Amino acid sequence: MQYSLGFEYRSTTATEIKLGLGSFNPNSSTPGLVIGESALPVSANDWKTFWGAPFTVTADQLKSLPILRLVRPRSSDDGIEYRNVRILAYRP
Repeated sequence: MQYSLGFEYRSTTATEIKLGLGSFNPNSSTPGLVIGESALPVSANDWKTFWGAPFTVTADQLKSLPILRLVRPRSSDDGIEYRNVRILAYRP
């Protein structure tokens, strides 16, 4: 099974995001096992759609790293909003 993360966003500043598998730690600035990285351009007024690259997760990875994490640099915390976050699962 392959997966892809999608969401809508708007942002007053450009930012980079990392998608990863990790443990629950809301104060961590690392995503754990990185499965994707992307740059989000400025989109101050309009909601933009983002879909991450497809990724595959093994059962062993899910056992040790059960949380899907979206991490961005602390310097970009201001001015970004997310909505309609979803995970698409499909067979290649």
